[in-house]
Amino acid sequence: MSITVKYQGLKDQPLLVTPTGRHPSTRELEPTPRLTASGIYFSGEASQLPLSLRQAEQDRVMDEVRRRVDSLARAIDRLPIPKGDLPGVEVTALSDQPEAVAAVATTAATSPAWHGVQARWPAQVQTILTAPQNPIALTDLPDGVHTFNLTIDGETHLVEVRVNNGGGGPADDQEELLNRLARAINGVDSRVLATVEEVGRDYGGIAAGSRLGRGLRLRVEGVGAGQGVDFSLEDVDGSLVETYGLNRSIAGRPARVSLGGALVDLAEGQTSLDQGQVGLRILDASDGEATISVETGAGPITRALRDVIGQYNELVGYLDLQADLLRPSLKDRITRPTENLARALDQLDLRASPQGRIKELAGFATQVAANYETTFATLLGPTGWATTLREKLRQIQAMDKDAFAAELVEVSPREQRRRALMALEQVRASIVEGYY
Repeated sequence: MSITVKYQGLKDQPLLVTPTGRHPSTRELEPTPRLTASGIYFSGEASQLPLSLRQAEQDRVMDEVRRRVDSLARAIDRLPIPKGDLPGVEVTALSDQPEAVAAVATTAATSPAWHGVQARWPAQVQTILTAPQNPIALTDLPDGVHTFNLTIDGETHLVEVRVNNGGGGPADDQEELLNRLARAINGVDSRVLATVEEVGRDYGGIAAGSRLGRGLRLRVEGVGAGQGVDFSLEDVDGSLVETYGLNRSIAGRPARVSLGGALVDLAEGQTSLDQGQVGLRILDASDGEATISVETGAGPITRALRDVIGQYNELVGYLDLQADLLRPSLKDRITRPTENLARALDQLDLRASPQGRIKELAGFATQVAANYETTFATLLGPTGWATTLREKLRQIQAMDKDAFAAELVEVSPREQRRRALMALEQVRASIVEGYY
């Protein structure tokens, strides 16, 4: 790590410049007999400076771990698992932008084939958003039962909501009333969903994130493919709908795509190619033209499994290199499925190393195509390696980013050398075993 100490003037505080950032000194400006770089470093704060740098490095490492965990989880979720027991005759459609365009092919689809589609935007359901409300502010609506009509695709339902404001008890605050209103709407029809969501608004200068500092609003939206249902709200007795602006909505819109140079609107957000044999679902705007490839055989699932194994190995290797900044329980969670299934993996020409990594041997692709029943049970079944690993990753994703950060303590130069030698030995052993 390169470290530079900079001064703007003779009496200015020193500025430590490192790859992790710029760290101004926090010491008071007092005369000192040692104004050299080494004098500052080895002064009274010498024990704290390396620790603060390691803390900054640990924060960076935890961010990188989370990025790699999320990427591996997505790769497992997107595995193109064959529908039948014979992947050799499977027809698979793959999108190179799966976040934007999802694809599926029938066994009658032309293969090999490639199709291009550009998604301008996805379909959007009709939405109603109330103005942000202070959750602790009391309602000013009249006390009693307010009624309104909720009309869904021409079918009208009468909804009742009780408002408490000086009748037989204390008045409702906005949070109580919005939640009661959401429950009433959700009890009508599953095609319309109401949720109370937090918005980033600061009320009265109180810190955002506290109950007093956050704002709340009601979101009502259609549920379903594409544009969803058409719905509206209208007051019958009372002014609840008018007061909260529930009679003003953002209209739904169809998805828009470019196919063969022509713009097409898709009300349901779906379309098909190859005379209906390749189905497309628009999820988001694509980055330019998305390519949909159609292929017969076990190639797609084999390549996808290789990608998952490769990302897994890179994650385990990264955890080894950053072991002094991480709790051992993190790697233990991730490598446990590999340890438990080491013998079963060996039958598929996948060898588990003592460090928890997986090496692909020459016959793996043949095993996927010729012995798919065993491949599925070992890797993709309910207790398979990828399935179990995905559950471990889900647990990690649900935890705070710093849950697996090791407690940092001052490390002596001798201990630093010992750890460096151990890391080099691990890398050397892995190179010999063929894992790098």
